Amino acid sequence: KLKEASDAGFERLSSIKGISPIKSSAAMYMMVRVELDMFRDFEDDVDFCKKLLAEQNVMTFPSKCFFAHGFFRVIVCTSPAVLREFGDRLEEFCAAHYKE
Repeated sequence: KLKEASDAGFERLSSIKGISPIKSSAAMYMMVRVELDMFRDFEDDVDFCKKLLAEQNVMTFPSKCFFAHGFFRVIVCTSPAVLREFGDRLEEFCAAHYKE
């Protein structure tokens, strides 16, 4: 079930402009790179995650929590349907902030 959810999340997030998911092999989470230079108004991964929560009611963990920069973490131990909904909200959020 974890692999199924992880695969569904990776597949969904791979199609979103401005981010790059990293496929996990056996973890309950997935790291996602935020290509900050492709967006017009994010200072860093923390700012990205705060605005995502405020605008889409979606909680992610900035990589600063894990002593890294430019990523966020998504928990994938949920249903593929929930991950697809997350992907839809994330895509809408990214599109609203993407540099054209």
